[in-house]
Amino acid sequence: MNLAFILLPPFTDQVEHAARRDIVPKNGKEIIMKIKYWVVITVMLMIGSGSLVSARYYRGRYHPSPSGNLAYEPGVIQFSPFGGFMMGDYFDAYMGSDYRYSRIRVDDSPTWGMRLGFGIAPNIGLEFQYSTARTAFYSVQGSGFFEQGRKLSDVNVHVFLANVNFDFSDSDIVPYFALGMGTTMYDVKQGSSQNEFTGTIAGGVKARMAPNLALRFEVRGYVSEMADNRYAASWDGHRFYWESRHRPYLSTWDTTLGISYLF
Repeated sequence: MNLAFILLPPFTDQVEHAARRDIVPKNGKEIIMKIKYWVVITVMLMIGSGSLVSARYYRGRYHPSPSGNLAYEPGVIQFSPFGGFMMGDYFDAYMGSDYRYSRIRVDDSPTWGMRLGFGIAPNIGLEFQYSTARTAFYSVQGSGFFEQGRKLSDVNVHVFLANVNFDFSDSDIVPYFALGMGTTMYDVKQGSSQNEFTGTIAGGVKARMAPNLALRFEVRGYVSEMADNRYAASWDGHRFYWESRHRPYLSTWDTTLGISYLF
């Protein structure tokens, strides 16, 4: 996709959308959030590069796992706090008593959480994850990545997952792949809290920095099932509801950097 088109859409298109009563003109917030996102990614990659040097230095020294490896194995416990950035997505909804359909966007936001993992087999671990993000719902009209309309409600997102991790190396630099499932709670400030079934897939790398300490970089995607006709929130005297006939899911993803402590 042409970067210039994303950052500088046609002027006539901006005038057309700004003239519509239910849309507010673009204010640059979305562009700033994208810049922050890429700054976070750049910093993560720089830290990750430094960790590779550290991993080489500590290779062959004492480690808490029986084999001295960073990968999961029976008896190894890993605790991993993390922080990063969540990229939002959209879902379909209908609003008001006239069943007017709209597309609702979940805003991009910082995220943080923790994972607790237990080695259950060589190179396989069972991990439990909690993460949270403070975001918002926006109505969306038209098309385009930056086109967001009125803010409908602040939303706190809480994710609870169980994952199976598969490590692909026995060294001090361990790429891995993960699959999991759980539930996501959308705590809508101007509405109600909803729990939705969530599936997840992730990939990342762990690099040892000390005998019982590793840096962990991860990219993770989430898909939440959106229940049909369930009350979501209210705005300006009107309620809106999940609508799953057209798009029965909400997909988001995040990029995180964390520390893994080995026990």
